[in-house]
Amino acid sequence: SMDGESGELRISRPEKVDSSGTSKLGSLTSLILGAAAEGIYGLDRHGNTTFANPAAERMLGWETVEIIGRPMHSTLHHSRADGSPYPKDECPIHRTLSQGTNHQVTDEVFWRKDKSSFPVDYTATPIWEEGRVTGAVVTFRDATERKLSETRRHFSQYLQGVPMGVFVIDATGAPIYANNSAVKLLGKDIVPSAKPERLAQVYKAYVAGTETEYPAARMPVVRALSGATSSVDDMEIRQGDGSVDIEVWAAPVYDEAGEVQGAIAVFNDITERKNLQRELASRVLELEQLALKDDLTGLPNRRAFYMLAEQQLEAIGRSQMPATMVLLDVEGLEEASRAHGREVIDQWLCAFGQALARVVRKPDFSARLDHSRFAVFAFGDEAHADRLLAQVDAAGASARRAGRWPSLIRVERRQASYNPNRPWGPTEFIEAAANSVAR
Repeated sequence: SMDGESGELRISRPEKVDSSGTSKLGSLTSLILGAAAEGIYGLDRHGNTTFANPAAERMLGWETVEIIGRPMHSTLHHSRADGSPYPKDECPIHRTLSQGTNHQVTDEVFWRKDKSSFPVDYTATPIWEEGRVTGAVVTFRDATERKLSETRRHFSQYLQGVPMGVFVIDATGAPIYANNSAVKLLGKDIVPSAKPERLAQVYKAYVAGTETEYPAARMPVVRALSGATSSVDDMEIRQGDGSVDIEVWAAPVYDEAGEVQGAIAVFNDITERKNLQRELASRVLELEQLALKDDLTGLPNRRAFYMLAEQQLEAIGRSQMPATMVLLDVEGLEEASRAHGREVIDQWLCAFGQALARVVRKPDFSARLDHSRFAVFAFGDEAHADRLLAQVDAAGASARRAGRWPSLIRVERRQASYNPNRPWGPTEFIEAAANSVAR
């Protein structure tokens, strides 16, 4: 009989036993043991097996005839989950036999005949007979699914707390999981009907800074279905009137057979980083532009002139177009500065540079090479250059008549035509003009 309060199994021997009743009881017991989904086995007081039901046979891989009389601890409970020895004296089942106490355990493993193990939930109940423990009954179930379920639940809880978006698709490309961060970044939860070719449309993913939907072939999570691990940082998610720049990493998920069974993507909001990069790029461009301009006149400086001239000379060398280099050397600046003051001379230099900028238009270009030298790169022969400089001379004459041309200042002009038979660079072209006769 079972003690309702202690859960102990107590056997009372009747003075007279009816053989037919015993037979019926044995048959009923066999039916119950055979129908039970849980594994059940019995032990004598020494820990040797006295019986095992079919469910126990299936889970353990042993047939009953093989384990009857065997010490069960050394057969299926000899080691812990990590493979380390499990001393018999520490075993709850042994304590059930030695102390007559019930034990319910959920964190141990049993070992199969093939030496593999599986997690179990088991209960060990002592058998009391005439006031003493004569054995025990152990019931157990395979806890693999429960453990997996707990692991999945814990893993899901961990993922929900991750500050980065986690997004999972199955082998067909259908979304099956998104953590809280992913839902927030994407603006919506998983849409199981969204196939790979529709992911960009469903989640409003665009190539950053464009109106182009992000191509499925470039999406890391889609590429992962083909076994590729990749990342991108040029994806933009549109949400209402705003957008979020994201960086995405993705990798395939394999099953035990090595087949891709899905893909996992992890992504992060990099909007702040992108904004900073854009701001830095803008500042760099601004600095580069400043570095290529003359502070006083706003004309291209020497560095810019050499860069432009080098590019244009390469094109001229291929096309055999005529070109003329004109140098305008301002003489008398020091004397004029002493006579009129530095501020007046700077104003004149600025006005002279502006006059050049108005007259010299693309594809021609002008620059201030140093304190007293200006240059004009004219696409055409010397006659074309003469026409340009005639306009500058006219502006100078007008300034003289208006009293805006300081005395002591004069401008000397030297020029040279490009010789297609000589592979000149900017330096050689300027030297050729500098060595010509002043006009």
